[in-house]
This record gives sequence, structure tokens and C-alpha cells, in this order.
Amino acid sequence: MKGKWYLETWFICLLFVFSFLVVPFVVGLILLFFYYRNRKIEKEKIKEKQEKIDVTIDSANSYRDSIKQQCDNLIDSVEKQLNQKTESFKRAESDFIEQQEKRKDQLMSEIKSLENSLYDLTQKYNSIQHECSNMEVAEKEKCNVMETEAKNKCEAYDYQIQQQEKKLKRILTQTTKYVDIVEENREQENEYVNESLDSIDYSLDGISFETYFAKLLVSNGFHHVNTTQPSGDYGADVIATKGGIKFAFQCKCYSQSVGNKAVREIYSGMQYYKCHVGVVVTNFGFSKNAITQAESLNVLLWGRQELSNLIREAYRQSKRLERAESSSGINAI
Repeated sequence: MKGKWYLETWFICLLFVFSFLVVPFVVGLILLFFYYRNRKIEKEKIKEKQEKIDVTIDSANSYRDSIKQQCDNLIDSVEKQLNQKTESFKRAESDFIEQQEKRKDQLMSEIKSLENSLYDLTQKYNSIQHECSNMEVAEKEKCNVMETEAKNKCEAYDYQIQQQEKKLKRILTQTTKYVDIVEENREQENEYVNESLDSIDYSLDGISFETYFAKLLVSNGFHHVNTTQPSGDYGADVIATKGGIKFAFQCKCYSQSVGNKAVREIYSGMQYYKCHVGVVVTNFGFSKNAITQAESLNVLLWGRQELSNLIREAYRQSKRLERAESSSGINAI
């Protein structure tokens, strides 16, 4: 009985040890299995999310490239139209001057021909007068008639020469006036642009420059031009549309170069307002960092030269409207 009691005691001890060693080991293996299984599932989910992100990035890059291509095409078309208008104006001006020169040469040749005719008639008149002086009294009346006819013809040719000279002087005066008007319009246009830039530099602050630029866009053919709130504008000051392309503008009325902060802000504003093109506009210039970042983000930079072109086109548009109104008033009269 005593030996049996020892065996039972050892058996109980072994069970006790087994329960405290083997069971936790098995439980640990089960927990480890579920841990690695959950990690594998999480890795697969992360991989799927990464693939979706890659697809989104690829689609965004393709969309950005398409927008860049549209912007490049728009800029090329605008530059082509400006060049065509400039060439057509120069060609029309050159053709007009060439026509006036040809007309002048034609009138000079006509005057020379009339002078030759007058000279011939004068010679004939002198010859007739000399012959009449040697004729008898009976033939004097006939000579007087011929002399009168010759005088009348000479006076008629002289009158024609005077009229042609007056016409030539009138054409020369009109040509000179036209050239003077063209030069005067150019001077007035340049003076208007310079005065406008000086007014922007010394009279406008940030908000008034935004309002002025919005009106300038309307004069240059932009539609749906709206200014954003002075604060909380998400980096865009003016929103406008032209040719089916939506633009976001940030206006900087500075006396120094604009930095790359404005480029980052207009890029954010372009995304917020869902615009195709972002543009930073200033009356001064841009720093090297701003130019580099604008190229990487496909943001356009409009400096003093681009602002001058917009002001010049607005001036020409106002002059065209004035001419149209004046001509319609004349037609009404």
C-alpha cells in the first residue's frame, strides 16, 4: 500500500508538471499560429492598398500629362494667333504704303505726260503764231481762230495738271497722316501700358490688384471670372475660364521677386477648385527656386512682360469698342 501511494504521488506530480509545461506550450503554438496568420492577412491587405495607390498615382500622372499637353497647346495657339495678328497688321500697313507709292508714281507719270503735251501744244502754238504773222490779212481771222483753240486747249491741259497736282498732294497728305496716326497710336499704347504698370507698382495693394487683374482677364476674353474670399482662399485669388480650360490665379503685387511659396499655394488652390491650370501673376519677377518648382509642378508664371501684354490687349480692345461705337453713331445719324 505504501508503494502504491508513492506511485500515485509521482503520477500526480507528473500530471501537475505536464499541465504547467506542455499545456502552455501547446497554447503558445496555437497563439503563434494565429499571430502569423493575421500578419499574413494584413500584409495581403497592405499589398492590395499599395496596388490601388499605384493605380491612382498612375492615373493622376496621366491626367497631369494630359493637362500639361492641353496647356502647351493653348499657349502655342495663343502665341500663334498673336504672331498672325501682328504679321497681318504689318503686312496691311506695308501693302497700304506700297499702294500709295505706286499711285504716287502713276500720278507723276501722268503729270509728266501732261507737261509733255503742254510743251508740244506750246510749240504748235508758237509755230502757228509764227505762220500767222507771215500770212495776209485774209488769213488772219483763221489764224486767230486756231490761236484761240490752241489757247483753250493749253488752258484745259494746265487745269488738268493743277487738278492732278492737288490730288497728288492730297494723297501724300493722307499717307503722312496715316503714318503719323499709326506712330501716335503706338506711342499712346506704350504710354498707357507704362502708366498702368506704374499705377500697379505705387498705388495698388494685394486686394485691389486682384480686382484689377480680374477686370483685365475679362478684357482679354476670359469668362466666368470670379475673385475668391480675401481670407481662406486655399491659395487661389481669381478663378476664370477660357477656351474650355479653367484657370486658378494667385496675384502678387510685390516690389521684389516672388518665391516658391506662392507656387506651392497656387498648386494647392488649383487642386481645391478643380482647375486645369494654375498661374502665379506678379508685377515684378520670380526667384530661381520659384521657377524650378513651377516647372516641376506644371504651374505657369506670368511676370511683368505677360502682365504688360494683357494690359496692351485690353487697351486695344477698348479702342476697338470706341471705334465700333463711333461708327454705329455715325450710321445712326
